[in-house]
Amino acid sequence: MSKKLYQYSQSHSHPEYGSKYEETYARGYYYYQWKYIEKPLIERIFNKLKLLNVKTCLDVACGTGRILSVVEAHFPKTFGIDISESMLKRAKYKCKKSLLIRSDVTQIPLDHTFDLITAFRYFLNAEEELREKTLSNVYNLLNKDGIFILNIHVNSRSLRGRYYTLRNKISGKNIANVFEYDDLVSDLNKHGFIVTETYWYSYLPRFGSYFSFIPKYFMPIIEKVSRNSEFIPEYMAESFLIICRKSD
Repeated sequence: MSKKLYQYSQSHSHPEYGSKYEETYARGYYYYQWKYIEKPLIERIFNKLKLLNVKTCLDVACGTGRILSVVEAHFPKTFGIDISESMLKRAKYKCKKSLLIRSDVTQIPLDHTFDLITAFRYFLNAEEELREKTLSNVYNLLNKDGIFILNIHVNSRSLRGRYYTLRNKISGKNIANVFEYDDLVSDLNKHGFIVTETYWYSYLPRFGSYFSFIPKYFMPIIEKVSRNSEFIPEYMAESFLIICRKSD
């Protein structure tokens, strides 16, 4: 029987997808989000995890190595897996210490487990069946009390998330994906994970490529003001990051 190739996997397997994905973080909103918010956040988290004696890490759907390059700077034994050959070709230039594996994330060909598994910009666009299989696989690949870190980059309750939801409803089709925090927590609990921490971030909405000057100059101050404001609820953030542990 041939292995099922999901739509998410098909889109990322295109020979030119690696260069296309790199452009996402070369300029504009996501470039400044990474520079000002996301990278400093995960570095703080990883520094704490080093104190807990975390040593082995797997980055699921590692893409071009954006997250994995930070992972390998903090932990001694690191792995990255992705189905896209073009993505992995670019990742190998950033990630010199990690073992890179080309494979479906639902069937990771490894015979050992990990202290930490990460998955960024993955669950939002993965189909429900793909998410379910990935979560089951991640659970099995974690050591006892292992840590799983994942994020969602279009929170359904943010301004952009609400706009996407309305646009999908009006058009009668799913033009852009959004994810509800409680739904993700429910999925994690169902697969044996206990959520220990949540970080909400990126309160500045993404306006599009024509307004790339806005995040460059205003993202840090808006992030700081929003975090310290009593009147802006945390769920208005564009993105959220979840840290969870494998339950017994």
